[in-house]
Amino acid sequence: LIAGGRHDPQVTAWMLEHLREGDVVLDIGANIGALALPAARRVGSSGKVIAVEPLAKNRVLLARSAQANALENVEVIPAAASDRAGTVALRSHPSTSNAATPAAAGEHLSAEGGETLEVPTVVLDEVLSLPRLDLVKIDVAGMEPRALQGLARHLSRHRPILISEFHPHAIAAATGTDPADFLRWLLQWYPSITILHRDGRRERCTNAEQVMQAWQAANAAAGMGGALHLDLVLLPV
Repeated sequence: LIAGGRHDPQVTAWMLEHLREGDVVLDIGANIGALALPAARRVGSSGKVIAVEPLAKNRVLLARSAQANALENVEVIPAAASDRAGTVALRSHPSTSNAATPAAAGEHLSAEGGETLEVPTVVLDEVLSLPRLDLVKIDVAGMEPRALQGLARHLSRHRPILISEFHPHAIAAATGTDPADFLRWLLQWYPSITILHRDGRRERCTNAEQVMQAWQAANAAAGMGGALHLDLVLLPV
């Protein structure tokens, strides 16, 4: 952002295209607020953004940005979302606002000068009881299966739009979950999955196998060997 770039512009554009005044947004893995704050501005004072973020340094920046932009509709949950309450170890590094479990951290977060932090975990279904939930965005370095399992009651009740990062290697490393099984679990509530490609294409898939094939093709085209993630959108209709 400082260098003049945009964070996941295809995701931001899609999110703002679909949000409306008064909507309730849940941002799981809010980081410094690159998506939470534009969402808060779009939904207005009659809407709300709930930002779930475990790292204190990120929450400070998020709060400062919300204050500087006069956004009073942002609520912060200072924890990591999971399927059980307790704690989880996250690897962090001063050079980045990102974090991941040690198993899914990768070379950058594991580098010298970083640290491993113990952060609290919450089950979102236990700490939230929302009368409406219009959109959920999640990006938690492979912990998506556990975080969304802890939100299953809200997903089933409200069927919100879901925007999810999908990184099969991180999912397997962080949770031991088969990435295709995670997609099948999501498809019990949603009829299809749309991939927001970085070049602006939107690819609709109706089963887990199609998504996995698209991920493999994208990595092959980029020469990334599985390091490239996809951004997925799931709509209730």
